[in-house]
Amino acid sequence: MVKAETAPSLGAVTRNCPTWSDDGRAERKLKMEKMQNTNTLVELLKKNGFKESESPLKDIYFNHRYLTYSVERNSSVYWCGPVLSELKVEVLVNLDSNICRVDYYKSSRRAYKSRCYANTGKRTYNAIAATVKNAGFQLREG
Repeated sequence: MVKAETAPSLGAVTRNCPTWSDDGRAERKLKMEKMQNTNTLVELLKKNGFKESESPLKDIYFNHRYLTYSVERNSSVYWCGPVLSELKVEVLVNLDSNICRVDYYKSSRRAYKSRCYANTGKRTYNAIAATVKNAGFQLREG
C-alpha cells in the first residue's frame, strides 16, 4: 500500500513504498561483489595460459583485469631459413560493465587486430581462441 504524505515545509509528496525500502540491497551488493570477483572470461583465460599483470592504464580503469598471453614458434621459410614468429594477446576486462577489449600483436608493436566484446563469457573466450588458432598458434591448456 502506498501512503502519500505532504511535507509541511516543502509542499512535496513523499511516498513510503516497499520497493523503495532498504530490503535486499545488502544481498544485491554481496551478489554484485561476488560476480565481480568471479568473472567467467578471466577464469577461462587464466586456465589457458594467460597471466594477469599490472595494466598500463591502472590510473584510468579501476575495477578491471588486464591479462596477457605471449607465445613464440620457429617456422622454416624456404627462401630465408628459420624465422621466429611471435604472438601477443592483451585483454582488458571491465568488471563493472562486463565488456572487454582484446588486442592482437603478431611480431610487431602495432596491433593487427583490436576488438571490443559486449559480454565476458564463453562466447568471447571462443572468439579469442579462434583468432589465436587462425594466427597459427594454440592456447596452452592449463
